[in-house]
Parts: sequence; C-alpha cells; structure tokens
Amino acid sequence: MAARALAALRAAADGEPAGGWRDRAVTASFWRRRLAHETVIHRIDADAALGRSVSVPQGLATDGIEEVFDLYLPYAPQRAAAWPPPGVLRLVEDDEGAVWSLQARLASVVVHRGSDEVQLAIEATAQFTFHLKNGVVADLAATATIIVDPAERRRVLAVFVAEFNRRRGPDSPWPEAVLGEWVERSPLAKVTFADTD
Repeated sequence: MAARALAALRAAADGEPAGGWRDRAVTASFWRRRLAHETVIHRIDADAALGRSVSVPQGLATDGIEEVFDLYLPYAPQRAAAWPPPGVLRLVEDDEGAVWSLQARLASVVVHRGSDEVQLAIEATAQFTFHLKNGVVADLAATATIIVDPAERRRVLAVFVAEFNRRRGPDSPWPEAVLGEWVERSPLAKVTFADTD
C-alpha cells in the first residue's frame, strides 16, 4: 500500500487535488512535503534510540520549521492561558539565514517572516504620538493598525507602484516596481488620529 501511495504522489502534478488536511483541501505537493518531514522525524527518532546522529539538509530543516507554523500553529488551543505574555520571540536559522518573529497576543501567536522591525514595533505599541513640525506644530495622539488584507494592500499600494514607475527614468538604478512584490513584502499601516474635540 505504501508503494502504491508513493507511486501516486510521484505521478501526480503539484496542484492536483489530494484529499484534505483538517478543514481544508490540499494538493499532491502538500503530501509530498508532509511525508518528507514525517519520515525525517521518525528517522531522527530511530537513530537517536541507537545513539546515532542524523544530518538533515539545510533547506529541508528550514522548511520543517515553516511547516510547523503553517500547519500546526493555526490549530493550537485558542485560549489565553495557552500562550505566553504578549511579546516577540525571534528565531534565526544560522545556515539559511531565515528569520521568524513570533508575536504573542492574548489568544494567538502571529508569525512574521523576515526581519520586519517596523511592523513589529507598530503592533507591539499601536498607540503613539504624531509630531507635526515646520509651520504646524502639534503633538497628536494616534493609533496605527497594520493592514493585512491582501485586497486592501493591493488597492493602496497600486497607487504608489504606479507613481514610482512613472517617475523612474530610463537611467534609474532601481528596477521597475512589481505590484505583487510590494503587496507581499511592504509594511503598510493605517494611522487614525484621536478625536480631540
């Protein structure tokens, strides 16, 4: 049976439907990844029992961390007592240079890929003071909200990408801006000023 399952996975296209995982439909590539990590874990357990060490390829080890965040963290108990106090835990994978920041909230943990200090600082302390200078001097209480909805991010960033590309001359050292890359990587926040009336 295992041989038939392995042959089926090898023959299937990456995007081919292949059953489900918990409450979502998955594809053949999902199971290739899942079984690769499952096999590695059991191999490590078996070798550890025999007093042997196992060297896991760097890319596979890094993806194993990603899989924990992708598959298991969303289904962790949604209880405040299950999580540490609010704060940020930074994980750095030395070989691959991967960086994850786990931000503990009251009933969840949010994973940030890469080193996004601006976003983490805003989410950790959303209330701040907006200082106005040069002609209008004032200190205004404000709140920053990170925009995470992809459609909203695309709507807002499309204006900046279009303007950036319009101003980018033929001799510019900067490459043409790609909206999809900006939507995926750019920090974006909405600032709301407190009503002082």
